[in-house]
Amino acid sequence: MQSQKRSKHAPQQLADDGKTTYATVCATCHGGSGVGSVALKTPSIASLPSWYTPSQIEKITGDVRPVATNDVHLLVMREILKIMPPEQLAAICC
Repeated sequence: MQSQKRSKHAPQQLADDGKTTYATVCATCHGGSGVGSVALKTPSIASLPSWYTPSQIEKITGDVRPVATNDVHLLVMREILKIMPPEQLAAICC
């Protein structure tokens, strides 16, 4: 994840890219304000500490975080993260 955090983009561009990625990818399940969805059984990410999401993304994409075969939501999350370009991952983790 360290290499993903170092972007060639200026900080403002990285922040803008993160907002775009969140709006087009993450918000589909976590909602526009990050509160999650009861219907989709997705957690709120709105009030998590700033270090938590990048840490979990790194663990999920690196297959470090165990994923039970019956945890459909985390399985889907893992597959979404694995197909995201490194630039998008860096943008949502900044």
